[in-house]
Amino acid sequence: MPKFIKTRDRYARNSAKMKKCKASLKVFFKNTDKTNALDGLNNLVSMLDRLAGRNIIHANKAGRLKARCYRHFNSL
Repeated sequence: MPKFIKTRDRYARNSAKMKKCKASLKVFFKNTDKTNALDGLNNLVSMLDRLAGRNIIHANKAGRLKARCYRHFNSL
């Protein structure tokens, strides 16, 4: 398989994962109910750790986003 096809497929897969993550972040920050936010927080932190572990996003960015999520959750 040519390298450019692998790159294109990997780029598409990673972009889809990032779009899902961004959508989850938007939903989480719009949430005002603490019980629903807890489930969203757990899923979001897990997703960010997974993306950082697979080098789709930088580890520092994942940590920064998790800190923002915890700060939002504590403000509810």
